Amino acid sequence: LEREGNARDFNRQAQELRKKLDLNVADRIHVTFAGSDNIAASVEAHREFLMNELLALSLERVDAVEDTKPVKVGEEKVHLMIRVADNA
Repeated sequence: LEREGNARDFNRQAQELRKKLDLNVADRIHVTFAGSDNIAASVEAHREFLMNELLALSLERVDAVEDTKPVKVGEEKVHLMIRVADNA
């Protein structure tokens, strides 16, 4: 249940970031995040759900995401970056 809750928080935070970036609701995106092993396991366990909800072409964990403010996913901080896919 914790992983499902983390995945839902991750989705909510990514959707908020989409709004802040003023993206079209139909834009396909690439999502990059930096977070703990626990968050990565939650994302991986719910990868299909997240990619469908976010219209993501990729969902990738990296060691660090530059120039982002952390968001709260569950009880942890995660750095998220979204970029619009080419030909979106």
